[in-house]
Amino acid sequence: MHFSAVALVAAVALASSAQAVDYPFKPNGPCVSKCLNDAGKSMYSKFTDDPNSPYFFESLSYAHERGTQKYTDYMTKSGMCLATANCPKSEIDIYQNQYAEKSAWYQKNKPKKGKASSKRA
Repeated sequence: MHFSAVALVAAVALASSAQAVDYPFKPNGPCVSKCLNDAGKSMYSKFTDDPNSPYFFESLSYAHERGTQKYTDYMTKSGMCLATANCPKSEIDIYQNQYAEKSAWYQKNKPKKGKASSKRA
């Protein structure tokens, strides 16, 4: 019995580490993050900025799948919040300076359509 419990714990740890994502960006800061998360959660209840969440790539798609309705709606909602929340300039600068790189990272690392795999970079 003890062996099977140890095996189960090891399997869970291995599965958890396989889902870890190397997301090499600075945090946006609390004000900007609140706007982005509030906009996302208003559209998708599992929206997250946690790179280790199974919902991370779906959440990123709202900000980086240009030409979709969800992109337009998300950018409108988050932009309206950013325009009225009086976030510190330093936070806005971090967000703006990293946006293009985050978008490129997302396009390179997002799960491929039609594959059952949840492989991440």
